[in-house]
Amino acid sequence: MTHAQGARQLDDPTGITPVRPRPVEPAPATTGQQGPGFETAWGSAYDVPPAPAEGEAPDAPADAALQQRLRFLDASFALLGGQGPNYTSGVISLILGGVTIAAGAIFLDQGPPWELFAPFMIASGSVAVLSTVITDFILRPNPEPVSLRYLAMSSGTRAERLAKLNYGEEQLASLAEQHLILRVVDASLAVAGAGVSVGAYLGLRPPGDFDAIELLFIAPAAITVIVALIGLFNESGAERRWSAYQRLRDSLSPEDRALLEMELRQEPSFSLRPLAGATSSGGMLGLTGSF
Repeated sequence: MTHAQGARQLDDPTGITPVRPRPVEPAPATTGQQGPGFETAWGSAYDVPPAPAEGEAPDAPADAALQQRLRFLDASFALLGGQGPNYTSGVISLILGGVTIAAGAIFLDQGPPWELFAPFMIASGSVAVLSTVITDFILRPNPEPVSLRYLAMSSGTRAERLAKLNYGEEQLASLAEQHLILRVVDASLAVAGAGVSVGAYLGLRPPGDFDAIELLFIAPAAITVIVALIGLFNESGAERRWSAYQRLRDSLSPEDRALLEMELRQEPSFSLRPLAGATSSGGMLGLTGSF
């Protein structure tokens, strides 16, 4: 105890050991150089992106326009990726169409007055099955694979960003076109189905005056036609996104738009870059490239 107190008094006559501040660590390098002692498998923890080349602005208008278009495509594909085809509704429509056809066949064997329902039910059920197969299982696009591929594309270099932009534009335009075709075919089949159903009933009913109850066969067909026309002029989400993207693209300055279009039309190039890193227990050496 005496020796410990004597040692403290050598440092401080009052006997109170002063608090020694911790040495201040050097600040991280900010000039693109690596800080010592912080190397990882991907390089130094103090790595800083290199400064832009001489005569090149860090936020050039052309690059800002490119980033703006990419941000819009990112948001579009993130939204469209969750709007895949709903096969459950298609299966339900097939079941309802088959049940309608079977009920019409049963009514056909019952004689009057049930046989009057048979032509309408068989025709409408057959058209419902055909329309479901074509629109829900053949023509309806699935944006999920395209969206996942686009969102996974690298955008580290300008060449990669241009490739991502080119792919995103092509796929968004393709999705919009597929949805347009789907709308037209769906509306056409609905109108044709209504016409076939009413025509089958009118052609097979016995001649005579119309009864008020016969409006039960014509009114659903008229409602189907109205709904089909409304759907024909109601754009899908992909179509609205593509229209908005075209307006965004046209709102950019002509110089930036021309520069981007010129770069997009260039032939793809292939480049390789060395990749090296070190850790406290080992290291790595390889190549990375873009095309």
